[in-house]
Amino acid sequence: MDRADVLVIGASPAGMACTLECARLGLATVLVDSKRPDYVPSPANTVFEAMAKKAHMPLEPHLVRRWLKGMVIRSPSGRGIRVDARGCVLHRDRLDAHYIEEAERRGARVLWQHRAERLVVSDGIVEGAVVNGEPMRAAITVVACGVDCGLARLAGISPMRHPHDLAWALEAHVVGEGVGEPEYFEYTVGSVAPGWKATYTPLGGDEATIGVYVRRHGRDVSAFFERHLTRFEAEHGPVRVLSVAKGADPVATLPHELVCGGLMVCGGVCGQSGIAYGIRAGTLAAQTAAEALDKGDVSAAMLRAYVRRWRRELWWEHVVGRLSLEMLRRMRDEEIDALVAALEDYDTSRLRGHPLLKLAGVGMHVVRKSPLLALTLLRKISQGMT
Repeated sequence: MDRADVLVIGASPAGMACTLECARLGLATVLVDSKRPDYVPSPANTVFEAMAKKAHMPLEPHLVRRWLKGMVIRSPSGRGIRVDARGCVLHRDRLDAHYIEEAERRGARVLWQHRAERLVVSDGIVEGAVVNGEPMRAAITVVACGVDCGLARLAGISPMRHPHDLAWALEAHVVGEGVGEPEYFEYTVGSVAPGWKATYTPLGGDEATIGVYVRRHGRDVSAFFERHLTRFEAEHGPVRVLSVAKGADPVATLPHELVCGGLMVCGGVCGQSGIAYGIRAGTLAAQTAAEALDKGDVSAAMLRAYVRRWRRELWWEHVVGRLSLEMLRRMRDEEIDALVAALEDYDTSRLRGHPLLKLAGVGMHVVRKSPLLALTLLRKISQGMT
């Protein structure tokens, strides 16, 4: 096989976006993925409009299954904060097809059922990968596979800062009378799903997804899901489970080392959480690859331009996210109830600007409402920074 300019490993949102952008920039690009081409993505894939805009992600009408008005963040006792931030449920199969078909139209090769087994490294520079037992050479390799992918570590880099802190997930596609009709996502925090959230995404009509994302309680989170399902049915009536998907969300892991000679890492494998942010990371990696190849320099120093771009755009989103989740993980249910009560009258339309400013604005509101609670939160946030 001829040497490619760029070999992308993994048809994740980051991998597909990287492949499309590389092809658009005229690079000879190959995308490999171990899945079958007719794989079935998760039925619920949510993106908030502001996140998509920040990530330059298209939300064309045919890609959107349903628009929702925002989200309600619920405490363990059921109190809620409504955030009017428009978001949507995507047709994930159409989103994937959009990126793959457009990349192929621009000349990229997409090879399904091709598993990258190890990287090819020569004199400290990654020169491709062994795929289905055969070497596949490339000037630049982009690893964009799932959270369990160990390829980057084989090149001597550690892509996640907190790899032990994955949120293990179980999500079900359910049907029940009217469960798809509400116009807001719902996220419940606290002991129902320690460390992150229990979710409810109305898909329209009688369809919805419900799930749990749990940190530091092992990979098997089925007990948390069963409790969430029981609670959900008590409020919304009986449902029938159509399918179940399991996985992990790297939302609290934080990206760490993202490049070495000839290699860039993007997407869930390095803690870049979420569809929109993964797509943006893949696009930035592709743009850096084009510049590196134009200069004939695939060194780590050259490829660090990708890291600088990513950090400038998205680093603080991830840092504030981890700080917030670490605070929640350390809070008792009654403390979370008190926090939500303090924020019920907060004008969430003020949540704009830099992530640190958003966090500070919420904090000042809590100080005014309950100084003692604010001190508790400050202590827990400081603990999360260690």
